[in-house]
Amino acid sequence: MRHGHGCTRVLAAIRKVLRTPRQRPFWAAGMLASAMAANAAANDVRINGAAAPDNSPTNILVDPGATDDVEVRVNTVDLIGPAGDTIRVNSEGGSGNTLLTIDADRSVSGATSTGAYVRSGSGNITAMIHGDLSSALNGVTLDARFLPLGGDVNLSGTGNLFATGGSAAWLLTDIGSVTMDGFNSIQGGTHGVLVNGSGTINLGTNTPLGAITAGTVGIEVDQLFDAVNNGPITINATDITANDGFGIRTHGRATDTSITVTGIVRSTNASGIFATSTSGNILINGFGTGSVDATGGNGIDADTRFLPLGGNVVISDFDSITSTGYGVWTRADIGTVNIDGIGAITSDLDGVFVESTGDISIGQATALGAINSGGTGILVDQLFDAPNNGSIFVGATDITSVRHGIRTMGSEQFTQISATGAISSGFTGIYATSTTGDIVIDIGSAATVRGGHFGVATETTTGLATVNNSGLIANRADTGSAGDAGALGFRAYAGDTVLNNSGSLIGGIDTSGSTSFTLNNLAGGVWTPSSGTMPFTGANDFISNAGRIDFRDGWTNFNGLETFINERGGHFNMGYGSGATDHVIVNDFSTVGGSEFTFNFDASGANNSGEGYDNSADGLGTADTIMVNGTSTPSGVSRVNVLATGGLPASETGSVSLIYTGVDLDAPTTPVPAAQSSYFTFGSANPTSGTVAYYLVDDGNGGLYLQWGPNVSAASLGPFMGGALGASDFAPSGANSTVGRLGTIVGGAGMLGGPSGGGVVGRISDDAAQTLISRNPRCVNGRMRNAWVLGGSAGTSYSPGGHGSTVGFATGIETDLFDPADVECGSTAMGVFFFENAANDRWMDGSSYSVANGLGVYVRAAVEEGYYGSLLGSLAWSDSDLENRVYGSTGNQDNTGYSLVATGGYLRPVAEDTFLDLRSFVSYGNVNGRGFTDSLGMNVLGSDADITTLGLMAGLNYSPVDNSNAFARAGLKWFDLDRSVTTPIAQRSGSVDAVVGSVEAGFQLGITQNVWFNAALNTDFGHQFVSGGGRLGLTIGL
Repeated sequence: MRHGHGCTRVLAAIRKVLRTPRQRPFWAAGMLASAMAANAAANDVRINGAAAPDNSPTNILVDPGATDDVEVRVNTVDLIGPAGDTIRVNSEGGSGNTLLTIDADRSVSGATSTGAYVRSGSGNITAMIHGDLSSALNGVTLDARFLPLGGDVNLSGTGNLFATGGSAAWLLTDIGSVTMDGFNSIQGGTHGVLVNGSGTINLGTNTPLGAITAGTVGIEVDQLFDAVNNGPITINATDITANDGFGIRTHGRATDTSITVTGIVRSTNASGIFATSTSGNILINGFGTGSVDATGGNGIDADTRFLPLGGNVVISDFDSITSTGYGVWTRADIGTVNIDGIGAITSDLDGVFVESTGDISIGQATALGAINSGGTGILVDQLFDAPNNGSIFVGATDITSVRHGIRTMGSEQFTQISATGAISSGFTGIYATSTTGDIVIDIGSAATVRGGHFGVATETTTGLATVNNSGLIANRADTGSAGDAGALGFRAYAGDTVLNNSGSLIGGIDTSGSTSFTLNNLAGGVWTPSSGTMPFTGANDFISNAGRIDFRDGWTNFNGLETFINERGGHFNMGYGSGATDHVIVNDFSTVGGSEFTFNFDASGANNSGEGYDNSADGLGTADTIMVNGTSTPSGVSRVNVLATGGLPASETGSVSLIYTGVDLDAPTTPVPAAQSSYFTFGSANPTSGTVAYYLVDDGNGGLYLQWGPNVSAASLGPFMGGALGASDFAPSGANSTVGRLGTIVGGAGMLGGPSGGGVVGRISDDAAQTLISRNPRCVNGRMRNAWVLGGSAGTSYSPGGHGSTVGFATGIETDLFDPADVECGSTAMGVFFFENAANDRWMDGSSYSVANGLGVYVRAAVEEGYYGSLLGSLAWSDSDLENRVYGSTGNQDNTGYSLVATGGYLRPVAEDTFLDLRSFVSYGNVNGRGFTDSLGMNVLGSDADITTLGLMAGLNYSPVDNSNAFARAGLKWFDLDRSVTTPIAQRSGSVDAVVGSVEAGFQLGITQNVWFNAALNTDFGHQFVSGGGRLGLTIGL
């Protein structure tokens, strides 16, 4: 084209526009550029429905009349403005409405200024951009701030907005509203979207705004104060990238500000979202998908601390927030603050920082996710305002922070903190303070709260702080192991504090400055205090333990604690430490029936070289010890477990203190040492061994000590009496040898030795029966005297763990008792006898060698009808050498004994010279052992043994010649053996019984009319028991 004809063509285009029909008057001042688009077809640009010149211009300037409506549409041409605004509509002096449309696939660009600039007064401005609009300055500027006021601004589209040196969209109005929706992308050299107005502002409410990229601020809304016309601000955005400023910045007035982000807001050198309001509310929502990434500023910054006061802040449902400043920083005066449902927060400063005087809720409706903070995880600073102070609620899951995990500073009202995850901080895990308001901290069963200074700390002026822990509270450096000295886990700075622990509490407690402190270690709760001195320096410190307290190695000092009660079910566990020298110091100490204690005891320790206390001159050993400086007040029965961690004591007797105090103990009378004292009993870990027994004793002066000495159990004392006192079977462990030994001592009182009763008993019964078989010719003068001698033995051939042998000798003289009724001579006789016996017995855990001497008397009788019987009594004295293999000791014991025996039988002929012999007997013997001291110093006060025997037998006697016969017999015997041993400490007893079978065969031979010889062999047998023996005897008629 030729430039010389430019003016002519412009004038022609203006004339054509003026001739175009229209509904209202319209005046076009003309085009401001001489350049024309080459080869452009007609109808490329339409103004009020009429086609622009055939060759569309590069710039469009429309100056309508005062009431004219203007419609500019770019439909088929791309406009490129080399200078100035590419499209400009000036309606600032009128009330007409302006509509600007750029069709899809069309573009409008400005080389030096604004792509589209529309101005209006009270008329509305509407721009629909479905193509591309770009400019070197602002992309699109819609300005309705001209008189007369009242115009609305509406911008929408599906295209793209680009601005190299200014805002992609700049929307201005006074009392009118601003609406912007849609767009594929928005890119601004400074702002993506910039809004100045005082009315209602809606950005993305119908269609969310597309992705925004800005050189400074992504979206900025500055609402001017207008008490009458101020409306709410609503923003609905997706992705925003601000390269040198805020992602979103709003300044609202008296109405609400609502910001929704469903994509990612990225900012540099400023906060991701920065919203302020005077008295309006601020609501910022991520709808679960929104996130903020702020470099050089805070993640979300919301502030309503402007006059007039009263705005609330709600921030919720973000997927994540990352910042180099605060993650979330909110400030409100009398308004409330609610922060919920943020998935994760990573910040260089505090994760969440709230400053407000009203109600504050963090993580109450929907829990917050993990917080990783370079400052404090959650910081709440409630400024003092008595009329408006509200409650505080903080709920948290996982927090990792350089300073505090959760830090709240409350004022007048209630503060509640709930932790359900892992909190680990450089200072304090949870630190809550208040003035008059109460504090409640709930730590869930899956939660852990650790801090470099303390796990949890509280501080109140007049309020009550209550901590309910069912998870873990600990100092971050404290492993809780027995060998770790530990650190402070809990701090009560001031006020009244109650700590209820049903979980795990690791570390010491500092109550310096507190008014009162109470620790309730509840059932299921475990407290592992640090060793050393814990500063219980408050005015009224109280510990109640119904759970378990694990004490570490070394010493733990509760000095300053006013009251310590070990409740029913409470376990005072000093066995947690590895050694037996752990030491606990406490002032007033009380126990309740059903409480429990565990102490380590090292029996191989040398003279209590550790922290333990000794109550005896020869006690060699160490034990964990409780030192009570004040008053000890036990009640009921407590269970005491003593864990033996070392070897045997150096001596057989000794003691060591477990609870030591110099004050009077409020307890029952001191008991005789036994397995149970006045109020302490052994637990399941009773360290009693085979040789040494341990007893818990109340010393009567405020202490409890562990005493040890030789074991006086049935198993350990049994070796002094033939084996285990309570053996369930007659044969095992030498109980059968004991029967033989007792028989030796009491003079053959119807025990072993055959079915007839054995020993002297059998010999006298046989003589009574013999008088019925043959008459003694020596009774020529009506009297009969016989002198007799008897020797016999019994040897145990088999018994598991034991065997024994006995030998005996007896001699006696008897005389016939003349019957005045002419009863035949020899039917009734009375005699006396002397005996000496010896027994050598061995059993599994001991042995004995006994020698006994004694005297006896008897009466025997027979009647012609075949009945016979006898009565026998004896006294004996013996000396026994004893070996106790359990103790490894020996001893010598003197014994006295007596026996009583009754027999009865029936003899009847069954054939020529053959007789059936039926016989029974019952015997009782007692051996009383005197006191002795064994080789190790074991003092036995005495022993006692009773044996009862019942026997039944049947046999045959064959007597082919007078004064001679042979016999064979079999029978059963039942034994009941009761034994007891008494020591200065206790008496132990046991009872065994058995049934044994017995067979015997022998003969009596008349050598002369006055001399008879008899002999017999016998065997007794039972379960795991066989005993064999015999006897020889000689009788001489005098």
